[in-house]
Amino acid sequence: MVTRDHHDWVLRVFGRQGVQITSQKFFSVDAAAKFSIFAFFLLITDQALVIAAFKFGVPIRPVFFYLVIAAVLLVTAVLQSGFCHLVSDPFFLPFTAIVAVGALMYRGEAIGPDFGAMVSEQFPSSLGYAIWPALNLAASAGLNLLARHERFRAPLVMASFAALVLQVATMEADMWWPAIFGDPGSRAGGLARNANTAALVVSVLAALLLETRLAPYAAVLAAFGVLLSQSRAGVLTALVLTGCLLFSESRRLVSRPSILFGVAVAFVLAMTIDLSPVLNPSPLLNPLPQAVASPLTLEDRVQERASSDASVRQRWSALIFFSRIVIEHPFGFGTGFTNRFAIGPHNSFLKLAVDNGVISAIGLLLLLVAVSWRAFETRSPAVTALALIAWLNAMFYHTFMVDPITLPIMATAIGLSASSPRMFQKQRPPGEYLWRARSDL
Repeated sequence: MVTRDHHDWVLRVFGRQGVQITSQKFFSVDAAAKFSIFAFFLLITDQALVIAAFKFGVPIRPVFFYLVIAAVLLVTAVLQSGFCHLVSDPFFLPFTAIVAVGALMYRGEAIGPDFGAMVSEQFPSSLGYAIWPALNLAASAGLNLLARHERFRAPLVMASFAALVLQVATMEADMWWPAIFGDPGSRAGGLARNANTAALVVSVLAALLLETRLAPYAAVLAAFGVLLSQSRAGVLTALVLTGCLLFSESRRLVSRPSILFGVAVAFVLAMTIDLSPVLNPSPLLNPLPQAVASPLTLEDRVQERASSDASVRQRWSALIFFSRIVIEHPFGFGTGFTNRFAIGPHNSFLKLAVDNGVISAIGLLLLLVAVSWRAFETRSPAVTALALIAWLNAMFYHTFMVDPITLPIMATAIGLSASSPRMFQKQRPPGEYLWRARSDL
């Protein structure tokens, strides 16, 4: 979009032809930015490219597509805004430092000792753990800058809601056509394949929409997706999402249509629980020998997910094992070193400390503190929800830096909060809501 002042200046300097060239340039940049926004949410955050390559055998390299999308996001954003906002934002300084250390600490594949632990025969590439965080940084910077412009808010909202609907729809499909998208088992993974990752995706996308009129619908869809995933960590993120919706002015966005939508989704969930061949396996009616390795009845599944003894023991053992490595080797063994172990750290602080040294774990801590401070400063329900989800993600998953999920979406929410002065409500009478919600989208 070209402002009138800019139009008049170009007209005086270059004439009408210059105005036409400048207008075409800006419109083409805007179109490229909007296209890359939709490509990021639908192909990268929803992980459609990853599942196409690794589950359906499509001959593509998702990292190359992400490289192009992240580059277009960053270039178009810089053409619009420059780098000044990134330099002054405390979120990007530790983010950049972690990415730089990860690149410098890459020392090849299958490096270092195994410390007597079980090692996997196949494990993720260590180089990927240096490249994907860098791509996340580029995409985060581009989305943050674009979110500061009014004309990109609607595309961001539409793209995130479309990605949320697509992810939930594919998770529901997993309940009727076993493992059509997700990994084999009785849990829905959708395009994300892994059920825990799917729960994280729907929660993060819904959190970004907390300050729009789509907030109630997004929260209902996220809760539905989390229940389908049967993820314990997902339940925590859903509670965070619900709390930030109900204890902010975003709850004023709850209307009769959104309530009816919630009732309809609850009906679909009830029908899924009662009729799904995955949740109700029968050797005669629903034989699933190939799609589901060991199908469980609904009662068995509820009991298994309610019991956390085995999971807690495994995570506690991993915590002790990797903590000892950090104490003995505080400078790290190299990017991706922990990928070779059969049981990972299940904690992003531990993973960064073992791989790239304690300094990287401190960088992650500073990054999360910066986001938390931004949430407190802006009183934004979206930034608050994403900050809390980010803490949970970093504490319970070791793929926080490499997954193109939480960090780019969090950067987008920060950009949206910075562009809306109505979200800065620092002095409010007691008893009033802490946060104000934008309801114009």
